[in-house]
Amino acid sequence: MGVELRVLGPLQVRVPGMRVDGGPLKQRLLLAMLLCRANNVVSKTTLAADLWDELPPASARKNIQVYVSQLRKVLGDRIQNAGYGYALSVQADELDLFRFDSLVLAGHKCARAGRVAAAAKLLSEAVSLRTAEPLADLLQNSWAAAESERLERRVVTAYEDWADLAIELGQYESVLTGVDDVLVRHPHRDRVRAAKMAALAGAGRAQEALSCYEEHRQKLAHDLGLDPSPALRAVYDKILYQSLGPAKPARADNRTLDPVYLPPKNADFVGRAAETQALAAFLDSRSSSAGPAVITGPIGIGKTALAVHVAHMMRDLFPDGIVVVKLHDAASHPLPASEVLRQLLHAVGLEECENVDSAIALWRSWLAQQRILVIVDDAPDEASVRYLLPSFGASRVLVTSRMRLSTLDSVMRLELAVLSPQEGLELLGRIIGLHRVMRDLDGAERLLRACALHPLAIRAAAARLVALPYLSCDRLAARLEAAPEFDDFDIGDISVGTLYSSGLLRLPPAWREAVRGLAALPGRTFTLDAVGSHTDVFEALIEANIVTCPSGDVGAHSVMFSMAPLVQRYALLLRET
Repeated sequence: MGVELRVLGPLQVRVPGMRVDGGPLKQRLLLAMLLCRANNVVSKTTLAADLWDELPPASARKNIQVYVSQLRKVLGDRIQNAGYGYALSVQADELDLFRFDSLVLAGHKCARAGRVAAAAKLLSEAVSLRTAEPLADLLQNSWAAAESERLERRVVTAYEDWADLAIELGQYESVLTGVDDVLVRHPHRDRVRAAKMAALAGAGRAQEALSCYEEHRQKLAHDLGLDPSPALRAVYDKILYQSLGPAKPARADNRTLDPVYLPPKNADFVGRAAETQALAAFLDSRSSSAGPAVITGPIGIGKTALAVHVAHMMRDLFPDGIVVVKLHDAASHPLPASEVLRQLLHAVGLEECENVDSAIALWRSWLAQQRILVIVDDAPDEASVRYLLPSFGASRVLVTSRMRLSTLDSVMRLELAVLSPQEGLELLGRIIGLHRVMRDLDGAERLLRACALHPLAIRAAAARLVALPYLSCDRLAARLEAAPEFDDFDIGDISVGTLYSSGLLRLPPAWREAVRGLAALPGRTFTLDAVGSHTDVFEALIEANIVTCPSGDVGAHSVMFSMAPLVQRYALLLRET
Protein backbone atom coordinates (compact mmCIF):
# COMPACT_ATOMS: atom_id res chain seq x y z
CA MET A 1 0.00 0.00 0.00
CA GLY A 2 1.49 3.35 -1.05
CA VAL A 3 1.33 6.09 1.57
CA GLU A 4 2.52 9.70 1.89
CA LEU A 5 3.34 10.97 5.37
CA ARG A 6 4.05 14.62 6.26
CA VAL A 7 5.32 16.31 9.40
CA LEU A 8 6.97 19.41 7.86
CA GLY A 9 3.66 21.23 8.14
CA PRO A 10 0.35 19.97 9.57
CA LEU A 11 0.43 16.23 10.21
CA GLN A 12 -0.92 14.49 7.12
CA VAL A 13 -1.47 10.90 6.00
CA ARG A 14 -2.36 10.33 2.36
CA VAL A 15 -3.11 7.05 0.63
CA PRO A 16 -3.70 6.83 -3.11
CA GLY A 17 -6.60 9.07 -4.05
CA MET A 18 -7.49 10.36 -0.58
CA ARG A 19 -6.35 12.17 2.54
CA VAL A 20 -6.86 10.19 5.76
CA ASP A 21 -8.27 11.62 8.97
CA GLY A 22 -5.75 10.83 11.69
CA GLY A 23 -8.40 10.65 14.38
CA PRO A 24 -8.59 12.48 17.73
CA LEU A 25 -5.77 14.69 19.01
CA LYS A 26 -3.99 12.09 21.17
CA GLN A 27 -4.08 9.56 18.32
CA ARG A 28 -2.56 12.09 15.90
CA LEU A 29 0.05 13.00 18.48
CA LEU A 30 1.00 9.34 18.85
CA LEU A 31 1.37 9.04 15.08
CA ALA A 32 3.56 12.17 15.01
CA MET A 33 5.78 10.79 17.78
CA LEU A 34 6.30 7.55 15.87
CA LEU A 35 6.90 9.39 12.58
CA CYS A 36 9.50 11.75 14.04
CA ARG A 37 11.34 8.66 15.33
CA ALA A 38 10.43 6.46 12.37
CA ASN A 39 12.06 3.00 12.21
CA ASN A 40 13.09 3.27 15.87
CA VAL A 41 11.36 1.90 18.94
CA VAL A 42 9.70 4.50 21.16
CA SER A 43 9.09 3.15 24.64
CA LYS A 44 5.56 3.12 26.01
CA THR A 45 6.77 5.10 29.01
CA THR A 46 8.11 7.85 26.74
CA LEU A 47 4.94 7.87 24.66
CA ALA A 48 2.75 8.19 27.74
CA ALA A 49 4.85 10.99 29.22
CA ASP A 50 4.88 12.95 25.96
CA LEU A 51 1.23 12.39 25.14
CA TRP A 52 0.03 13.64 28.52
CA ASP A 53 2.77 16.24 29.20
CA GLU A 54 4.43 14.18 31.97
CA LEU A 55 1.07 13.51 33.73
CA PRO A 56 -0.27 10.29 32.14
CA PRO A 57 -3.49 8.84 33.56
CA ALA A 58 -3.69 5.32 34.98
CA SER A 59 -5.29 4.22 31.70
CA ALA A 60 -2.44 5.61 29.55
CA ARG A 61 -1.13 2.25 28.29
CA LYS A 62 -4.61 0.99 27.47
CA ASN A 63 -5.37 4.23 25.62
CA ILE A 64 -2.13 3.92 23.64
CA GLN A 65 -3.10 0.38 22.62
CA VAL A 66 -6.43 1.71 21.34
CA TYR A 67 -4.71 4.50 19.36
CA VAL A 68 -2.29 2.02 17.82
CA SER A 69 -5.15 -0.30 16.90
CA GLN A 70 -6.95 2.55 15.14
CA LEU A 71 -3.80 3.67 13.32
CA ARG A 72 -3.19 0.12 12.08
CA LYS A 73 -6.49 0.32 10.22
CA VAL A 74 -4.82 2.95 8.03
CA LEU A 75 -1.15 1.97 8.17
CA GLY A 76 -1.46 -1.80 8.44
CA ASP A 77 1.31 -3.78 10.11
CA ARG A 78 3.82 -0.94 9.75
CA ILE A 79 3.39 -0.32 13.48
CA GLN A 80 5.30 -3.05 15.30
CA ASN A 81 4.99 -3.89 19.01
CA ALA A 82 8.48 -4.35 20.44
CA GLY A 83 7.21 -5.34 23.88
CA TYR A 84 8.46 -2.26 25.69
CA GLY A 85 7.40 0.13 22.93
CA TYR A 86 6.29 0.66 19.34
CA ALA A 87 8.14 1.28 16.08
CA LEU A 88 6.64 2.64 12.85
CA SER A 89 8.27 1.24 9.72
CA VAL A 90 8.55 3.87 6.98
CA GLN A 91 10.27 3.76 3.58
CA ALA A 92 12.64 6.54 2.49
CA ASP A 93 10.23 7.96 -0.12
CA GLU A 94 7.12 7.91 2.08
CA LEU A 95 7.99 10.49 4.76
CA ASP A 96 8.73 14.13 3.93
CA LEU A 97 11.29 14.30 6.76
CA PHE A 98 13.24 11.41 5.22
CA ARG A 99 13.13 13.09 1.80
CA PHE A 100 14.28 16.35 3.40
CA ASP A 101 17.27 14.65 5.04
CA SER A 102 18.17 12.86 1.81
CA LEU A 103 18.06 16.07 -0.25
CA VAL A 104 20.10 18.02 2.31
CA LEU A 105 22.71 15.25 2.48
CA ALA A 106 22.95 15.12 -1.33
CA GLY A 107 23.14 18.91 -1.51
CA HIS A 108 26.01 19.09 0.95
CA LYS A 109 27.81 16.32 -0.94
CA CYS A 110 27.51 18.26 -4.20
CA ALA A 111 28.71 21.43 -2.49
CA ARG A 112 31.81 19.68 -1.17
CA ALA A 113 32.49 18.40 -4.70
CA GLY A 114 32.27 21.95 -6.09
CA ARG A 115 28.96 21.35 -7.92
CA VAL A 116 27.39 24.54 -6.59
CA ALA A 117 24.39 24.76 -8.95
CA ALA A 118 23.36 21.15 -8.28
CA ALA A 119 23.81 21.67 -4.54
CA ALA A 120 21.63 24.80 -4.58
CA LYS A 121 18.88 22.98 -6.50
CA LEU A 122 18.84 20.05 -4.06
CA LEU A 123 18.74 22.29 -1.00
CA SER A 124 15.97 24.39 -2.55
CA GLU A 125 13.91 21.22 -3.07
CA ALA A 126 14.53 20.24 0.55
CA VAL A 127 13.38 23.60 1.91
CA SER A 128 10.25 23.53 -0.29
CA LEU A 129 9.03 20.43 1.56
CA ARG A 130 8.13 22.69 4.48
CA THR A 131 4.53 23.69 3.82
CA ALA A 132 3.89 25.42 7.16
CA GLU A 133 5.15 25.31 10.72
CA PRO A 134 6.05 21.64 11.41
CA LEU A 135 3.27 19.77 13.23
CA ALA A 136 1.25 23.00 13.07
CA ASP A 137 -2.00 21.32 14.15
CA LEU A 138 -0.51 19.75 17.30
CA LEU A 139 1.32 22.62 18.96
CA GLN A 140 -0.90 22.68 22.05
CA ASN A 141 1.12 19.67 23.23
CA SER A 142 4.52 20.54 24.76
CA TRP A 143 6.35 17.66 23.04
CA ALA A 144 4.94 18.66 19.65
CA ALA A 145 5.86 22.30 20.24
CA ALA A 146 9.46 21.37 21.09
CA GLU A 147 9.71 18.94 18.15
CA SER A 148 8.25 21.56 15.80
CA GLU A 149 10.90 24.03 16.92
CA ARG A 150 13.65 21.44 16.38
CA LEU A 151 12.42 20.60 12.88
CA GLU A 152 12.03 24.29 12.05
CA ARG A 153 15.67 24.91 13.04
CA ARG A 154 16.77 22.17 10.64
CA VAL A 155 14.74 23.67 7.80
CA VAL A 156 16.02 27.20 8.33
CA THR A 157 19.61 25.92 8.48
CA ALA A 158 19.07 24.23 5.10
CA TYR A 159 17.58 27.50 3.82
CA GLU A 160 20.68 29.38 4.98
CA ASP A 161 22.92 26.87 3.22
CA TRP A 162 20.86 27.28 0.03
CA ALA A 163 20.94 31.08 0.26
CA ASP A 164 24.74 31.10 0.56
CA LEU A 165 25.03 28.95 -2.57
CA ALA A 166 22.46 31.02 -4.47
CA ILE A 167 24.41 34.20 -3.68
CA GLU A 168 27.60 32.51 -4.85
CA LEU A 169 25.79 31.77 -8.13
CA GLY A 170 24.61 35.37 -8.42
CA GLN A 171 20.94 34.43 -7.92
CA TYR A 172 20.26 37.52 -5.81
CA GLU A 173 16.62 37.98 -6.76
CA SER A 174 15.84 34.36 -5.88
CA VAL A 175 17.11 35.00 -2.37
CA LEU A 176 15.30 38.33 -2.03
CA THR A 177 12.01 36.78 -3.16
CA GLY A 178 11.47 34.79 0.02
CA VAL A 179 13.99 35.98 2.59
CA ASP A 180 11.62 38.40 4.32
CA ASP A 181 9.16 35.58 5.01
CA VAL A 182 11.96 33.63 6.69
CA LEU A 183 13.00 36.69 8.72
CA VAL A 184 9.44 37.13 9.98
CA ARG A 185 9.67 33.62 11.46
CA HIS A 186 13.30 33.97 12.57
CA PRO A 187 14.02 37.67 13.16
CA HIS A 188 17.20 37.00 15.17
CA ARG A 189 18.93 34.59 12.75
CA ASP A 190 22.17 36.30 11.75
CA ARG A 191 22.81 34.01 8.77
CA VAL A 192 19.41 34.83 7.25
CA ARG A 193 20.06 38.54 7.81
CA ALA A 194 23.52 38.18 6.26
CA ALA A 195 22.00 36.45 3.21
CA LYS A 196 19.56 39.31 2.71
CA MET A 197 22.35 41.89 3.04
CA ALA A 198 24.61 40.04 0.61
CA ALA A 199 21.76 39.61 -1.90
CA LEU A 200 20.85 43.31 -1.68
CA ALA A 201 24.48 44.32 -2.18
CA GLY A 202 24.86 41.88 -5.07
CA ALA A 203 21.76 43.35 -6.70
CA GLY A 204 23.31 46.84 -6.51
CA ARG A 205 21.34 47.96 -3.43
CA ALA A 206 24.23 48.44 -0.98
CA GLN A 207 22.57 51.24 1.00
CA GLU A 208 19.52 49.05 1.63
CA ALA A 209 21.88 46.29 2.81
CA LEU A 210 23.54 48.66 5.30
CA SER A 211 20.13 49.84 6.52
CA CYS A 212 19.08 46.21 6.93
CA TYR A 213 22.04 45.67 9.26
CA GLU A 214 21.26 48.76 11.33
CA GLU A 215 17.61 47.71 11.76
CA HIS A 216 18.78 44.29 12.89
CA ARG A 217 21.33 45.75 15.31
CA GLN A 218 18.67 47.87 16.98
CA LYS A 219 16.20 44.97 17.17
CA LEU A 220 18.79 42.64 18.74
CA ALA A 221 19.69 45.27 21.32
CA HIS A 222 16.03 45.91 22.14
CA ASP A 223 14.85 42.29 22.22
CA LEU A 224 17.86 40.42 23.60
CA GLY A 225 20.41 42.99 24.76
CA LEU A 226 22.93 41.57 22.29
CA ASP A 227 25.11 42.91 19.47
CA PRO A 228 25.22 41.30 15.99
CA SER A 229 27.68 38.44 15.71
CA PRO A 230 31.22 39.00 14.40
CA ALA A 231 30.29 37.06 11.25
CA LEU A 232 27.43 39.47 10.50
CA ARG A 233 29.59 42.49 11.31
CA ALA A 234 32.14 41.14 8.82
CA VAL A 235 29.45 41.10 6.11
CA TYR A 236 28.51 44.67 7.01
CA ASP A 237 32.15 45.80 6.91
CA LYS A 238 32.69 44.16 3.53
CA ILE A 239 29.62 45.87 2.02
CA LEU A 240 30.55 49.20 3.59
CA TYR A 241 34.16 49.13 2.36
CA GLN A 242 33.15 48.01 -1.11
CA SER A 243 30.64 50.87 -1.32
CA LEU A 244 33.32 53.38 -0.23
CA GLY A 245 36.30 52.04 -2.15
CA PRO A 246 38.83 49.16 -2.09
CA ALA A 247 38.02 46.61 0.56
CA LYS A 248 40.25 46.39 3.63
CA PRO A 249 41.87 43.05 4.36
CA ALA A 250 40.16 41.00 7.03
CA ARG A 251 41.83 41.05 10.45
CA ALA A 252 43.22 37.74 11.66
CA ASP A 253 41.56 38.17 15.08
CA ASN A 254 38.12 38.30 13.46
CA ARG A 255 38.42 34.86 11.92
CA THR A 256 35.52 32.62 12.82
CA LEU A 257 35.43 28.88 13.12
CA ASP A 258 33.98 26.33 10.75
CA PRO A 259 31.88 23.75 12.65
CA VAL A 260 33.88 20.89 11.04
CA TYR A 261 35.81 20.82 14.32
CA LEU A 262 32.77 19.06 15.75
CA PRO A 263 32.78 15.25 15.34
CA PRO A 264 29.97 13.75 13.22
CA LYS A 265 26.55 13.28 14.77
CA ASN A 266 26.00 9.84 16.28
CA ALA A 267 22.85 8.38 14.74
CA ASP A 268 22.75 5.64 17.41
CA PHE A 269 22.58 8.03 20.37
CA VAL A 270 19.82 7.03 22.81
CA GLY A 271 18.50 8.13 26.19
CA ARG A 272 19.85 11.01 28.30
CA ALA A 273 16.62 12.96 27.76
CA ALA A 274 16.78 14.90 31.05
CA GLU A 275 20.47 15.67 30.63
CA THR A 276 19.95 16.77 27.03
CA GLN A 277 17.16 19.11 28.08
CA ALA A 278 19.26 20.60 30.87
CA LEU A 279 22.24 21.21 28.58
CA ALA A 280 20.03 22.70 25.87
CA ALA A 281 18.61 25.18 28.42
CA PHE A 282 22.13 26.01 29.59
CA LEU A 283 23.36 26.70 26.05
CA ASP A 284 20.31 28.83 25.29
CA SER A 285 20.87 30.98 28.39
CA ARG A 286 21.19 34.71 27.72
CA SER A 287 23.45 35.28 30.72
CA SER A 288 26.73 37.02 29.87
CA SER A 289 28.57 35.34 32.77
CA ALA A 290 27.49 31.70 32.64
CA GLY A 291 30.08 29.26 33.95
CA PRO A 292 30.80 25.96 32.21
CA ALA A 293 28.58 22.90 32.15
CA VAL A 294 30.50 19.86 33.38
CA ILE A 295 29.51 16.35 32.29
CA THR A 296 31.10 13.78 34.59
CA GLY A 297 30.89 10.03 34.98
CA PRO A 298 32.89 6.80 34.86
CA ILE A 299 35.12 5.72 31.99
CA GLY A 300 33.25 5.24 28.69
CA ILE A 301 29.84 6.21 30.08
CA GLY A 302 29.09 8.48 27.10
CA LYS A 303 30.17 11.93 28.29
CA THR A 304 31.68 13.03 24.99
CA ALA A 305 28.80 11.45 23.05
CA LEU A 306 26.31 13.54 25.04
CA ALA A 307 28.31 16.74 24.55
CA VAL A 308 28.57 16.16 20.79
CA HIS A 309 24.87 15.21 20.55
CA VAL A 310 23.77 18.43 22.27
CA ALA A 311 26.26 20.51 20.28
CA HIS A 312 24.76 19.26 17.00
CA MET A 313 21.25 19.87 18.30
CA MET A 314 22.03 23.46 19.39
CA ARG A 315 24.64 24.47 16.80
CA ASP A 316 22.37 27.15 15.32
CA LEU A 317 22.89 29.14 18.53
CA PHE A 318 26.61 29.47 17.76
CA PRO A 319 27.03 31.20 14.39
CA ASP A 320 30.76 31.68 14.95
CA GLY A 321 31.40 27.96 15.23
CA ILE A 322 32.11 25.05 17.55
CA VAL A 323 35.54 23.79 18.59
CA VAL A 324 36.57 20.70 20.54
CA VAL A 325 39.66 21.13 22.72
CA LYS A 326 41.65 17.93 23.25
CA LEU A 327 43.66 17.88 26.47
CA HIS A 328 45.48 14.57 25.84
CA ASP A 329 47.69 13.24 23.08
CA ALA A 330 47.13 10.00 21.17
CA ALA A 331 48.77 8.03 23.97
CA SER A 332 46.41 9.57 26.59
CA HIS A 333 49.17 11.70 28.09
CA PRO A 334 47.98 15.13 29.31
CA LEU A 335 49.11 18.04 27.14
CA PRO A 336 50.71 21.06 28.82
CA ALA A 337 48.74 24.31 28.76
CA SER A 338 51.28 25.86 26.38
CA GLU A 339 50.65 23.15 23.75
CA VAL A 340 46.85 23.25 24.17
CA LEU A 341 46.86 27.02 23.69
CA ARG A 342 49.25 26.82 20.74
CA GLN A 343 46.93 24.41 18.92
CA LEU A 344 43.84 26.39 19.89
CA LEU A 345 45.17 29.78 18.76
CA HIS A 346 46.32 28.25 15.48
CA ALA A 347 42.86 26.70 14.94
CA VAL A 348 41.10 30.07 15.26
CA GLY A 349 43.65 31.99 13.19
CA LEU A 350 45.46 33.88 15.96
CA GLU A 351 49.20 34.43 16.28
CA GLU A 352 51.25 32.35 18.72
CA CYS A 353 52.33 34.07 21.94
CA GLU A 354 55.68 34.01 23.66
CA ASN A 355 54.31 32.79 27.01
CA VAL A 356 51.28 31.07 28.49
CA ASP A 357 49.90 34.19 30.23
CA SER A 358 49.88 36.16 26.98
CA ALA A 359 48.23 33.24 25.16
CA ILE A 360 45.48 33.02 27.79
CA ALA A 361 44.84 36.77 27.56
CA LEU A 362 44.68 36.63 23.76
CA TRP A 363 42.35 33.61 23.79
CA ARG A 364 39.97 35.21 26.30
CA SER A 365 39.96 38.55 24.47
CA TRP A 366 39.11 36.82 21.20
CA LEU A 367 36.52 34.54 22.83
CA ALA A 368 34.70 37.51 24.40
CA GLN A 369 33.96 38.85 20.90
CA GLN A 370 32.53 35.58 19.56
CA ARG A 371 29.49 33.40 20.07
CA ILE A 372 31.05 29.96 19.87
CA LEU A 373 30.68 26.70 21.73
CA VAL A 374 33.87 25.27 23.23
CA ILE A 375 33.89 21.58 24.20
CA VAL A 376 36.76 20.79 26.58
CA ASP A 377 37.02 17.03 26.30
CA ASP A 378 38.33 14.62 28.98
CA ALA A 379 39.64 17.24 31.42
CA PRO A 380 42.02 15.63 33.96
CA ASP A 381 41.56 18.32 36.62
CA GLU A 382 40.22 21.80 37.35
CA ALA A 383 43.43 23.62 36.39
CA SER A 384 43.24 22.25 32.84
CA VAL A 385 39.83 23.91 32.43
CA ARG A 386 40.14 27.27 34.19
CA TYR A 387 42.47 28.96 31.72
CA LEU A 388 40.17 28.08 28.81
CA LEU A 389 37.02 29.68 30.27
CA PRO A 390 35.77 33.02 28.92
CA SER A 391 35.72 35.98 31.28
CA PHE A 392 32.37 37.13 29.87
CA GLY A 393 30.38 37.16 26.63
CA ALA A 394 27.97 34.94 24.73
CA SER A 395 30.23 31.92 24.19
CA ARG A 396 29.55 28.74 26.15
CA VAL A 397 31.78 25.92 27.43
CA LEU A 398 30.93 22.22 27.87
CA VAL A 399 33.47 20.16 29.83
CA THR A 400 33.65 16.37 29.95
CA SER A 401 35.69 14.70 32.65
CA ARG A 402 36.08 11.43 34.52
CA MET A 403 36.65 13.57 37.61
CA ARG A 404 33.86 15.50 39.33
CA LEU A 405 35.89 18.74 39.18
CA SER A 406 34.28 19.75 42.46
CA THR A 407 36.28 22.96 42.98
CA LEU A 408 35.24 24.63 39.69
CA ASP A 409 33.07 27.66 40.43
CA SER A 410 29.65 28.54 38.93
CA VAL A 411 29.25 25.15 37.30
CA MET A 412 26.18 23.32 36.03
CA ARG A 413 27.18 19.73 36.78
CA LEU A 414 25.65 16.57 35.26
CA GLU A 415 26.69 13.11 36.46
CA LEU A 416 26.00 10.30 33.97
CA ALA A 417 25.04 6.80 35.05
CA VAL A 418 24.54 3.63 33.03
CA LEU A 419 21.59 3.31 30.65
CA SER A 420 18.21 2.04 31.73
CA PRO A 421 17.22 -1.44 30.49
CA GLN A 422 14.86 0.12 27.92
CA GLU A 423 17.58 2.47 26.68
CA GLY A 424 20.01 -0.42 26.49
CA LEU A 425 17.57 -2.43 24.34
CA GLU A 426 16.99 0.58 22.11
CA LEU A 427 20.74 1.10 21.62
CA LEU A 428 21.30 -2.58 20.88
CA GLY A 429 18.38 -2.59 18.44
CA ARG A 430 19.63 0.46 16.57
CA ILE A 431 23.00 -1.18 15.96
CA ILE A 432 22.11 -4.83 15.24
CA GLY A 433 18.52 -4.33 14.09
CA LEU A 434 15.28 -4.47 16.02
CA HIS A 435 14.26 -7.78 14.41
CA ARG A 436 17.37 -9.50 15.78
CA VAL A 437 16.72 -8.21 19.29
CA MET A 438 13.08 -9.31 19.22
CA ARG A 439 14.03 -12.82 18.01
CA ASP A 440 16.15 -13.26 21.12
CA LEU A 441 14.71 -10.81 23.66
CA ASP A 442 15.68 -12.86 26.73
CA GLY A 443 19.19 -13.22 25.34
CA ALA A 444 19.36 -9.50 24.60
CA GLU A 445 18.40 -8.68 28.19
CA ARG A 446 21.02 -11.14 29.44
CA LEU A 447 23.60 -9.51 27.19
CA LEU A 448 22.77 -6.08 28.61
CA ARG A 449 23.29 -7.42 32.13
CA ALA A 450 26.65 -8.83 31.06
CA CYS A 451 27.53 -5.38 29.74
CA ALA A 452 26.33 -3.83 33.03
CA LEU A 453 24.17 -1.49 30.86
CA HIS A 454 27.38 0.39 30.10
CA PRO A 455 27.03 2.26 26.75
CA LEU A 456 30.52 1.51 25.47
CA ALA A 457 30.32 -2.17 26.42
CA ILE A 458 26.92 -2.44 24.68
CA ARG A 459 28.38 -0.84 21.56
CA ALA A 460 31.34 -3.22 21.61
CA ALA A 461 29.10 -6.26 22.07
CA ALA A 462 26.75 -5.04 19.33
CA ALA A 463 29.69 -4.51 16.97
CA ARG A 464 30.70 -8.14 17.53
CA LEU A 465 27.15 -9.28 16.77
CA VAL A 466 27.17 -7.25 13.56
CA ALA A 467 30.48 -8.83 12.56
CA LEU A 468 29.21 -12.35 13.44
CA PRO A 469 25.59 -12.59 12.22
CA TYR A 470 25.35 -16.25 13.27
CA LEU A 471 26.08 -15.38 16.91
CA SER A 472 23.01 -14.90 19.12
CA CYS A 473 22.71 -12.37 21.92
CA ASP A 474 22.39 -15.22 24.42
CA ARG A 475 25.58 -16.98 23.27
CA LEU A 476 27.58 -13.77 23.36
CA ALA A 477 26.24 -13.03 26.84
CA ALA A 478 27.40 -16.46 27.99
CA ARG A 479 30.88 -15.80 26.59
CA LEU A 480 31.08 -12.45 28.37
CA GLU A 481 29.92 -13.95 31.67
CA ALA A 482 32.42 -16.79 31.51
CA ALA A 483 35.56 -14.99 30.32
CA PRO A 484 37.46 -12.81 32.83
CA GLU A 485 39.32 -11.01 30.05
CA PHE A 486 37.94 -8.26 27.84
CA ASP A 487 38.55 -9.88 24.45
CA ASP A 488 34.86 -10.02 23.49
CA PHE A 489 34.53 -6.33 24.33
CA ASP A 490 37.28 -5.44 21.86
CA ILE A 491 36.54 -5.25 18.14
CA GLY A 492 37.77 -2.92 15.41
CA ASP A 493 38.56 0.48 16.90
CA ILE A 494 36.44 -0.18 20.01
CA SER A 495 38.58 -1.48 22.88
CA VAL A 496 37.00 -1.44 26.29
CA GLY A 497 40.08 -3.08 27.77
CA THR A 498 42.43 -0.42 26.40
CA LEU A 499 40.16 2.37 27.61
CA TYR A 500 40.00 1.00 31.13
CA SER A 501 43.70 0.21 31.13
CA SER A 502 44.68 3.73 30.13
CA GLY A 503 42.12 5.18 32.55
CA LEU A 504 43.35 3.22 35.56
CA LEU A 505 47.01 3.67 34.68
CA ARG A 506 46.39 7.41 34.56
CA LEU A 507 45.65 7.29 38.31
CA PRO A 508 48.40 7.86 40.90
CA PRO A 509 49.96 4.59 42.15
CA ALA A 510 48.29 4.82 45.58
CA TRP A 511 44.89 5.23 43.94
CA ARG A 512 45.49 2.24 41.66
CA GLU A 513 46.43 0.07 44.62
CA ALA A 514 43.27 1.17 46.44
CA VAL A 515 41.14 0.31 43.39
CA ARG A 516 42.67 -3.16 43.27
CA GLY A 517 42.02 -3.67 46.97
CA LEU A 518 38.41 -2.52 46.83
CA ALA A 519 37.74 -4.62 43.72
CA ALA A 520 38.84 -7.71 45.66
CA LEU A 521 36.23 -7.17 48.39
CA PRO A 522 33.39 -9.75 48.31
CA GLY A 523 30.29 -8.51 46.52
CA ARG A 524 29.83 -5.21 44.72
CA THR A 525 28.95 -3.05 47.71
CA PHE A 526 30.87 -2.24 50.87
CA THR A 527 30.85 0.11 53.85
CA LEU A 528 33.54 2.57 54.86
CA ASP A 529 34.63 0.13 57.57
CA ALA A 530 35.66 -2.34 54.83
CA VAL A 531 37.99 0.16 53.14
CA GLY A 532 40.74 -0.48 55.68
CA SER A 533 44.15 0.91 54.77
CA HIS A 534 42.80 2.75 51.73
CA THR A 535 40.83 5.30 53.75
CA ASP A 536 43.29 8.09 52.94
CA VAL A 537 42.55 7.94 49.19
CA PHE A 538 38.91 6.81 49.39
CA GLU A 539 37.44 10.29 48.90
CA ALA A 540 39.74 10.78 45.92
CA LEU A 541 38.23 7.67 44.31
CA ILE A 542 34.76 9.14 44.80
CA GLU A 543 35.99 12.37 43.16
CA ALA A 544 37.32 10.24 40.27
CA ASN A 545 33.90 8.55 39.75
CA ILE A 546 35.43 5.15 40.47
CA VAL A 547 33.50 4.65 43.70
CA THR A 548 29.85 5.65 43.82
CA CYS A 549 28.54 7.37 46.93
CA PRO A 550 24.75 7.62 47.35
CA SER A 551 23.32 11.02 48.14
CA GLY A 552 21.44 11.75 51.33
CA ASP A 553 22.10 12.73 54.91
CA VAL A 554 23.29 9.45 56.40
CA GLY A 555 26.20 8.36 58.53
CA ALA A 556 29.28 7.56 56.45
CA HIS A 557 29.94 4.24 58.21
CA SER A 558 26.43 2.95 57.44
CA VAL A 559 26.44 3.91 53.76
CA MET A 560 26.85 1.16 51.19
CA PHE A 561 29.36 2.29 48.57
CA SER A 562 29.80 0.56 45.23
CA MET A 563 32.20 0.28 42.32
CA ALA A 564 31.18 0.15 38.66
CA PRO A 565 31.09 -3.53 37.60
CA LEU A 566 33.45 -3.04 34.66
CA VAL A 567 35.96 -1.13 36.82
CA GLN A 568 35.83 -3.94 39.38
CA ARG A 569 36.23 -6.60 36.72
CA TYR A 570 39.21 -4.96 35.07
CA ALA A 571 40.88 -4.06 38.37
CA LEU A 572 40.72 -7.73 39.37
CA LEU A 573 42.23 -8.70 36.03
CA LEU A 574 45.12 -6.33 36.65
CA ARG A 575 45.55 -7.83 40.10
CA GLU A 576 46.02 -11.29 38.59
CA THR A 577 48.67 -10.06 36.19
